[in-house]
Amino acid sequence: MKFNNIAVLAVIIACLFGSSLYAREKQKLTKEQLQKLEVSWKPFSDETPRLKETPSVNKKDVDACVEKAINFLLSTQRPSGCWGAPTKTKKVNIYSPMPDSHVSYIVGTTGLAISSLCEWEDKAPKSVRDKITPAIEKGQAWLIKTLPEFRRSSYETTLNNWGHIYALFALPRLYERAEKAGNKQLQKQLVLLMQEQVAKLVRYENIHGGWSYYDYESPSTRPGFVSMSFNTAAGLVSLYEVSALKIDKDILPEGKIAIPESLISRAVASLTLQQKPDFSYTYSTAHTNRPMYGINRASGSLGRTQACNAALLYWTTLRTDEQIQDAKDGKKVPATALPYARFVSQQVLLDSLDRFVARIGWLDGARKHSVPHDHFNKIAGYFYYFGHLYASQELLELESKADQKRIAAHLTSILMSVQDQDGSYWDFVMYDYGQPWGTSMALISLARCYEFIK
Repeated sequence: MKFNNIAVLAVIIACLFGSSLYAREKQKLTKEQLQKLEVSWKPFSDETPRLKETPSVNKKDVDACVEKAINFLLSTQRPSGCWGAPTKTKKVNIYSPMPDSHVSYIVGTTGLAISSLCEWEDKAPKSVRDKITPAIEKGQAWLIKTLPEFRRSSYETTLNNWGHIYALFALPRLYERAEKAGNKQLQKQLVLLMQEQVAKLVRYENIHGGWSYYDYESPSTRPGFVSMSFNTAAGLVSLYEVSALKIDKDILPEGKIAIPESLISRAVASLTLQQKPDFSYTYSTAHTNRPMYGINRASGSLGRTQACNAALLYWTTLRTDEQIQDAKDGKKVPATALPYARFVSQQVLLDSLDRFVARIGWLDGARKHSVPHDHFNKIAGYFYYFGHLYASQELLELESKADQKRIAAHLTSILMSVQDQDGSYWDFVMYDYGQPWGTSMALISLARCYEFIK
């Protein structure tokens, strides 16, 4: 016991001595050195890695790649109209209580597959174009039937959130198709489904704001576990697409789907809590107290950063001087108006995209690993195409056409290089969902890049 007390005392003295020594050494630094030390966390564009050469990509090669990917999706659509199934198990499976967890996976995968086919319906290679519309119609019929029924599977999981999020990703696209076709009855059905799915995200919102997919610590109706940055970001992006949809007044008098402002402001608050000064993001709210843990570093966040930046770009506004003064005077300021330092600017978007394409090797190293988070800095394979999906979302928001063309060429070149021989894209072995969701995310990304390719 005496030895332990002495050891503890020695550690305390060492820490105190070290702290004072550090303080004295810091005082010796020049003003320029101190400034460099203090700003080392901030995202400066001159420190962002930018690839010097832009790859040459032509549309004929992209068309061949897209044709194979679409053929794969069409061949794997199930007779019922959905994509994915709880088959192809492995030794380490993601905890997914039967049966509703898998219904959630199937809904999410089907939502992504439908979205990808909608993106290519009018511009796909002629050899597959005529096959796309029947596949969309079949998948749409399955969604309309299934969405009102699927639910949370158990008190310790909220995997259903992925289904709600990617159903809301697909439904605006289906509504626009129905509107174009003049199908009022279908439009009404789809509006009702969007309203129901928004209500589900309200119901399963985390008490911290935002969303997650596990709820181990609080067996309660309202999830009380941590909020996940990427889950929350994906939810915000889908909700933005729903909010931006213009509804015919004879279908919905308000002209827009109502989304509670409080839902958005809490999700934004959760996401900004997880945002680091360099615009990388922690894995969850539970990780905010250890920002330099591997998964929370810039490389560990690489697959999440794009979604988080896109979400904050859509739902936040830069505080004006008037708003700042109003806040000081006690007047109400929009909950989603952020201070200057937190705003996702054009430079932040460009820097994050340049980092993504220059450091894609971080994500590629985990691609096709069967165990999640077993790669360097705890990167999981399933962030690969997730990262591409939201990188292409950021791409659309760039104001510089030259940068859009340059980044689009990089993203397209990367995606063309990792396509499998059967036309599929997959990054993680998760039952029979990985291939269709990966292929769908890749197709959406390629569709967004396509207009910038010569």
